[in-house]
Amino acid sequence: MKVWLHTLASSLLMVMPWVLAPQLGNPYAFIAAFFFSTLGAAQNIGIVHEFAHRTPRGPRALSRAWAAFAHALGGLVFEKARTAHRYHHAFLGGPTDPDRHGYDQTTEGRWRRFRYLLLVGPLRGWFAPVELASVLAKLPQSAKDDYARKAWKDRVLLLLAQLVLIGGLGWFYLGYAASLIFANMLSNVREMTEHGNGGQAAYVNIKPSLFGVLFFSTPGFWYHGAHHLRPEIPYWELPSKAADILSKDDIPLLNRTSYLKYLWSGV
Repeated sequence: MKVWLHTLASSLLMVMPWVLAPQLGNPYAFIAAFFFSTLGAAQNIGIVHEFAHRTPRGPRALSRAWAAFAHALGGLVFEKARTAHRYHHAFLGGPTDPDRHGYDQTTEGRWRRFRYLLLVGPLRGWFAPVELASVLAKLPQSAKDDYARKAWKDRVLLLLAQLVLIGGLGWFYLGYAASLIFANMLSNVREMTEHGNGGQAAYVNIKPSLFGVLFFSTPGFWYHGAHHLRPEIPYWELPSKAADILSKDDIPLLNRTSYLKYLWSGV
């Protein structure tokens, strides 16, 4: 029930400010709309992270549809995101990790981290793509076909969701899109901080400020090193269990106190 309610709250927070702000007609209302919509989008990013490992409890078809809808609101294709994240867990630190650009030489050095901060949407696809081709190539043909079928359906849902938002919000969809882009820029900071270690991979637990908790990660996922080591633990249980989880391989387990500090200094 926690995940269902969290997803519903974040989805409403993403959309409703842009429904209400035009009715108020106040410049401050649009500033507030951007703030709260970005907050909803940031939380949505964390929730879809959870969905990569498990969809909410309930009827299987409804549970998957709910996860796919949350992805579509955030501009993501569920099956692609889920598959990439699972291989990221399986191959962290290796050349076939689909998300390796978030911590490898692409983000080593301050100017490269600031450049990566801006890689959202098509820019991410061009300069730091999530690469699935090498791992998909190793799958049997039946698995490839199943992936392609599900990914195609999720792309259709993504398109429909965005068209409905455009039709409902009109020109204010641009505000929604701006909030989504900014939330993804914050997510890029989170991604670098969670694994970066001088161009190598690391497991990282983070103790952020309240702002970091709200805008950089879904509650609980700031214990990201613990999450990688014990992905079966849902995000709301990580704070109470992270202290007992130790690294089990040659990838170091680090502790950090700030996302923004890592962006600036790399430590």
